[in-house]
Parts: sequence; structure tokens; C-alpha cells
Amino acid sequence: MRKPFTVLLLLSAAWAYGQNAVTPDSRLRLGVTAYKAGDYTSAVVDLQAAAQGFLSPEQMQSYVNTGKFDQLVSFETALVYLALAQFRLGREDDARETLLRLHSAERINPTYATLNLGADASEIESLAAALVPSNPLPRNVQLAQDDPAGALPPIKPKAPERVAVKKTIAEERADRQQLIEEIVARERERIQREADVRIASEREAIEKESAQKIAETQRQADLRVTAASSDAQKEIARLRDDAAKRVSLAEAEAKQRVTAAEAESADQVAAARRAAEERVAAAEAQAKKAADARIAEIQRLTEQRITEERAAAERSATARVTAAEAESRKEYLMALRTAEAASSNGNINEAVRIYTGLINAMGVPREVLAEAAVGLYRTGAFREAVQGFRKFGTFAKGEEDLRYYHAVALYETGEYESAQKELACALPFIQVTDDVSRYRVKIESTVSRTARK
Repeated sequence: MRKPFTVLLLLSAAWAYGQNAVTPDSRLRLGVTAYKAGDYTSAVVDLQAAAQGFLSPEQMQSYVNTGKFDQLVSFETALVYLALAQFRLGREDDARETLLRLHSAERINPTYATLNLGADASEIESLAAALVPSNPLPRNVQLAQDDPAGALPPIKPKAPERVAVKKTIAEERADRQQLIEEIVARERERIQREADVRIASEREAIEKESAQKIAETQRQADLRVTAASSDAQKEIARLRDDAAKRVSLAEAEAKQRVTAAEAESADQVAAARRAAEERVAAAEAQAKKAADARIAEIQRLTEQRITEERAAAERSATARVTAAEAESRKEYLMALRTAEAASSNGNINEAVRIYTGLINAMGVPREVLAEAAVGLYRTGAFREAVQGFRKFGTFAKGEEDLRYYHAVALYETGEYESAQKELACALPFIQVTDDVSRYRVKIESTVSRTARK
């Protein structure tokens, strides 16, 4: 007897409320072990649970606030082995959906190329090319080392894109929030699709069970009819034997008894048949009624549970986003706003003091250092701005606007050659405004004059 679908749905949703005994990492290890052992059905169950665990509301909120997804490597590893296990089971549509989830995860931060995958996952890239040809996976470094002959041809790098000089934190958070909403929407569609499949499976099982009960009832009725008929025939034979023995003495009486016995047996057979048919019809109607009621109740409870859990998840997510945003702005953001307000009110010294304090503090996040250094650049405190950019460290791709601010600060503090190098690195990627053009002329002409001397 299968468990009711409502129980299965409750078990599948329990991850949202936390599990102390099982973690997403342990489910990932179990799933990979099952896949390597050829137990693809168990692998799908464990890997699906692991992927859902890595997409907890806390992880999603942390990514929206900080731009970092600490479990991205484990999440993508679970998706790689999940797609392979689903394909092994002949579930191509599920495998294609999992690969699309992997592409969505790559938009958070390209990670697949550096995953530590073994030879048992070597088919993932050819599988992605076959099921999702419009979005091929990049070549994984580990797989390429294990199979150099099968390495894909190098991908021609795209031309560098020009970026705006400055991008706000709110815009970056909005981009991350949009990506999370897309991933959550895809997860909801998958969960709904699985629920529909389970409802159909449960309905089929109930209908099959009802058919079996009806068939068994019919078989028992037929047995009873056969037994009743056999008993009647035996009684007729006995009466006939008695009549034959007594024929010489009571032939008329024997004939009467035979006739009466035949009539009685016919009535018994007819009555037994009618009773059997009535019991079969009643059992069939009762089984059909019970099956219809059970299917309707399962459907109602399922839809009610989905609606309640969706509403609760949305309320929880909204409350956590609000609380997390309020908490994250208490310290560094308040200091940056205070400095910006002081600068706007003409209190440049106070603004410089706050920005300098942030730069000299220990453990300040990299993005706060960048904002503080830019603030010093805007207030004209170029020497302190140079210190801030040096503490900021190596500039990454997409931070060419900061390189431009660094170049201006270096020029204003007399480091002309260093200013020219930073400006040369930033110019191909920033918008060339009148201010940019003016400083470009200043820096290049100053370096040229210094070289002639």
C-alpha cells in the first residue's frame, strides 16, 4: 500500500524548515556515491534534495545582499550529477531542465569550468550540447586534463565591453534579485510539475487497486455460485438414488420429491446468482465512490498545501530581505552617507575625516574601501585617495572606473608616470567625457614634458 500523497508532499517540503540530521552537503555526497554505484534512482532523490538545500532562503538573501553565493560550487556539482542520473533513467526532459538550472547558476558566477569533476562526469558537456545546443557549457579544466584528446576547441574571446564609469549598489542588488527570482520561479515550476506527476501516479494506483478489489469480489461471487450449483446437483442425485431404491414401493412419491428438489435447487441457484450480482454491483459502486472521494481530497489538500506554503515562503522572504537590508546598512553605509552629507553641505574636512577613518580601519570590506577612496577623490583629498586605492589592491575586470579615479589622484599628487599607466588601462572601458578628455591631455602632456627634461 502506497503512502498518501499528502504525507509525501509534507516530507518533500520539510527542507524549508531545517533538518538537523541531514545537510545538503551530506545529501550531495550520498547522491554522487549512488551515481557512481549505478543506483541512478537513489542518486536523483539525494541530488535533488541537495540542490534544494543549497537554495535555502538564507543563501539566496546572502547572495542578494553581498553578491556572493558561498555554496555555488556544491550547488553546480549537484546539478551536474543530477542531469547525468536523470538522463541515465531516460528522463531527458528533466535532464534538460536541470541543465537550464545549471546555466542560471553560471549567471551568478561562472564556476563550472573550475569544478573538480571526475571521469564519471565526462559526458556532461556532450549531454549539454545535445539537449541544450543553444547554451553549450564551457570546457571543464579537470575533464580536459583527464581526456586531452577530447578537449573542445578554444572559444574565441569576445571583444571587451565598455562599461559606465560608476554603477550603483542598488542597481547591482536589483540585478542579483532578478536572477534569484528567475531561479526561484524555475524551482516552483519544477516542484509543481513533480506534484502533478505524483497526483497522476496516486490516481493510477487508486484506480488499479479499485479494479483489483472489483475483480476479487467478482471471483468470490462466481465461486459461491459454482458451489451452490454443485450442492444442488448433489442433492438431486441423492434424491434420485433414493427414488430408484423405493420405486417399487413409492414411485409416485419419488417423482414428487424429485420435482420438488429440482424446483428448490433452481430457486437457490437463481437467488445465489442475484445476491452475487447485487454484491458485485454494490462493491463496485462503493469502490468507485471511495476512489473518487480520495482523489478529490488529495487534489484539494495538495492545492491547499501549495497555496499555503507559497504564501508563507513569500512572507518569510519579504521579512528576511527587509531585516537583512536594515542590518547591513547600520555601520559602513551609515558612515559613507554621513561623509557624503558632510561633503554636500560643504563640510569637506569632516567628510575627509570619515573617509580616511574608513580607509585606515581594519577589516573594511573591499567595496567600502572603493566607495571611501572615490569619496576622497571627489572631495579633492587626492593623497588620501591614493592611499585608499592602494589599500584596495589589484583592480578586477569591470572596475576600470576606479582605475580612472586612481589615475587622477596620482596625477594630482605628482606621480605622473603611474597616473599615465592607470589611465591607459582604464580608457578602453570607460565613457570618454569632457573631464576624462581634459585629464588625459593633462597627464600625457605632463609626462611628455618630464621626459624631455
